[in-house]
Amino acid sequence: GATSSYDPVFLPGGMSYSTFVVSKYISLNNSRTYYYGIGQGTSFASPVASGIVALMLQVNPALSPERIKDILYKTAIKDNFTTQNPNPALWGAGKINAYAAVKEAILLTGVISVPSDEMEIKIYPNPTNDKFTIEYESTKAGNFLVEISDITGKLIQTRLFQISAGSNQLLFQLDSNPKGLYFVSITGNGGTVTKRILHQ
Repeated sequence: GATSSYDPVFLPGGMSYSTFVVSKYISLNNSRTYYYGIGQGTSFASPVASGIVALMLQVNPALSPERIKDILYKTAIKDNFTTQNPNPALWGAGKINAYAAVKEAILLTGVISVPSDEMEIKIYPNPTNDKFTIEYESTKAGNFLVEISDITGKLIQTRLFQISAGSNQLLFQLDSNPKGLYFVSITGNGGTVTKRILHQ
């Protein structure tokens, strides 16, 4: 997680916490170095879990505590460390998965349904040399999750498409990505619409 750039205990050569620093970022705006560290225990896990729940509530404020718990359990990562049946005293349901939890919150309980007529979601220009726009006309407010992946299925961009009543547009850029075919998946309540776009 991010550490305070004004706290000397995380700076190189600082107190013992400096050993927990795993990455740094030098801001182009102010040339200040920002550090990121690892931690463990409930004091570190609680704010991370709370932040993930806040993201879930951002996409659907009507989620109940029980529904949030169900989604976190369903989307938890199970791997060689947790095993497929995690010991609840060590892992709970597994490792919390922020991205999957937010996507599941939209898919299962989002307030905007994916249109049955895929033509209601427009993507233009297609083909594109760089930028393209997703357009959707809605009768109510809510959120879509937009994922762009390449021909191999590798996810290259993810954005939350915040929808209001009326016409909505979301701009994307592909300029740093190789030329070729891409898939644009729009997830809402109940399903996903996938469209193709050619970057040439």
